[in-house]
Amino acid sequence: MHPSVRIDCLKDVVHTAKKKYPVYVGFARPSDLVKVAVAPAYGTNDPHREIAQRVLQPPVSSWQRPLENARVTAIADVFSSSDEIMPNPVLLSANIDHAGLEPKVLNAPDGTPTTLWQIDVPIPQESDAKPLWILDGQHRINGLAKSSQADNPIPIVLLLNAPGQTAYSGRDFAHIFAQVTVTAKGLNPIHEEWLTYSYELDRYAPTVAGSEAHRSSFEAVAHLCGDVSFSTPDPNPWLNGIVFNPEQGTTPPATLAGFHYSSPELKDLILKHFYLQNGILDPQELAEQLALAYSALTKAIAMPHDESVFFGKGTYAHKVMQDGFIVGVLRRLAHLGPPNSWLDLFRSLNFHKTDWNFNTWASTRGGNAGNTSRKLAETIFPNVMIQGILPDDIDNLADYFRGNNAQVTVLFRHTTTEGRPIKKDYLLVKLMNGNKPTRDIGDRRHMKILQPGREWSGAQSSPNVGKVEAYEPNAMGRPRKFSALTGSGINLAELDSTSLEVNISMEHYGAEFGNASLTVKWS
Repeated sequence: MHPSVRIDCLKDVVHTAKKKYPVYVGFARPSDLVKVAVAPAYGTNDPHREIAQRVLQPPVSSWQRPLENARVTAIADVFSSSDEIMPNPVLLSANIDHAGLEPKVLNAPDGTPTTLWQIDVPIPQESDAKPLWILDGQHRINGLAKSSQADNPIPIVLLLNAPGQTAYSGRDFAHIFAQVTVTAKGLNPIHEEWLTYSYELDRYAPTVAGSEAHRSSFEAVAHLCGDVSFSTPDPNPWLNGIVFNPEQGTTPPATLAGFHYSSPELKDLILKHFYLQNGILDPQELAEQLALAYSALTKAIAMPHDESVFFGKGTYAHKVMQDGFIVGVLRRLAHLGPPNSWLDLFRSLNFHKTDWNFNTWASTRGGNAGNTSRKLAETIFPNVMIQGILPDDIDNLADYFRGNNAQVTVLFRHTTTEGRPIKKDYLLVKLMNGNKPTRDIGDRRHMKILQPGREWSGAQSSPNVGKVEAYEPNAMGRPRKFSALTGSGINLAELDSTSLEVNISMEHYGAEFGNASLTVKWS
């Protein structure tokens, strides 16, 4: 007779609107469970591309995290050296690929049926699949099996189809694991993202507003990492280049130069800058365009690539510039669709004439300056890719990022008798780096400097200005900041003067700064 593990259980049935789910509750020894049960985990060495390909067709055998030997050892040590017990039940199910198990009602000695069920689980040969899956508790089972309490019974919950019934599917088991585990402490965000996507939980649930945009964004990432090629024979440069397997660290293989993303990170960029911008490409089409844009970039910029912000290593690489480039591509696609040629577009923007080694001048990378640099990269790239031309009097984007031809706009308005600004007969004064003009504003009394991204009747500060601050000139010690000027503005009528001089500081990429000053007079 083939050896087996016997599990005696109680049974009940959980009723939902459409199905009846049998649930068995009983006890089993960890030393027995390790012989017949395994967690359907992805492999520690599974390539990113394999998981990406798998999640596009929800997996039924590789959706759990791998067993962590250190956790197993820690549990074994605890239960071997203390009087503690494990009262928490583990959650098991049938292996959907196994031939099936047949629970049998246990009869009393007189032949009367009891409420107990007997499940005989065959112990497989070493090369055969185990008949049970561990949905929750793989570390407890394996740790206890290696402890001095290996033969002590622990409570189990077993999800098992009754003979001839198919209440549970492999997808159901994976979904249940996701529900049980997805919010568990320590679940890696990369694993959580594709698990949540695969089984339509949380933000991916069909009943949640915006779930389709989330799904499309993640599918684009999966195609970008998992598709060998797209509509042409050219190989996909991103193949296996996005992190889907968290067991392999946060950096993808070196086959992809620059642009190193985890799947949740790139998915969020695509969601924000394409699908939430009403982009209409399907996920695979979008993945192809990202691959084409990357390939075109490798051809568009001058050598040496390894000293560029895009493909360089170490301090040469600027993550915010790589993100900004991707944002530019996504925004261009959302607004105008694919260009006839990404390479032609980049050449029209003089990518090939630009010195993309920013290390010679962009020395400050972190903190507030880093945030400003990110904002600039994610503003300038979309602007030029959508326009298809460089700003006036700009020959290359490196100069533009440094602040060449940067300008801020100052708005002057009339006020009501209560001092509130009105729109009628406003005046706009544009200041470029180095300007020091004097302007008579007549009887206008409200003054405001437009912050980057703020527009007034089509006028705004230029996109290469990341931050604007205004100061009082010629002050002893630290100059006094005019914070209100870059906020809601100030009412000049409240000043005991008929003129005002303001120094204006413009912050550019990499903590480069430019300055202008403005003297305002009124009567």
